[in-house]
Amino acid sequence: MDEKHNQDHECECGCGHNHDDEMVEYDTVNITFEDDTESECAVLDLFELNGQEYIVLLPLEDNEEELVYIYRYNEGENDEFSLDIIEDEDELNAVCDMFEERADADMDEE
Repeated sequence: MDEKHNQDHECECGCGHNHDDEMVEYDTVNITFEDDTESECAVLDLFELNGQEYIVLLPLEDNEEELVYIYRYNEGENDEFSLDIIEDEDELNAVCDMFEERADADMDEE
């Protein structure tokens, strides 16, 4: 599903994996930015924090720096969803911290 966004928020993945070498299947979504550029992204994580769901997306093309996009995730009817930009810096930092904790926990399990 394509989603429109007026900007993208990026933070470093921090999970310590080399995503290019992994043979893991991920669900993917296509997102469309305000400038009409599109990006196919793997869904790395979907989690709840303080009653709000968040999604972490890894762009599949031209992502040498292994940056991720993090959005508020809102599920609608008929398998539709919307992604909302996180404009509050404190909220974004808390979400990034939670994602990094979850990624570290996943690494420890492996």
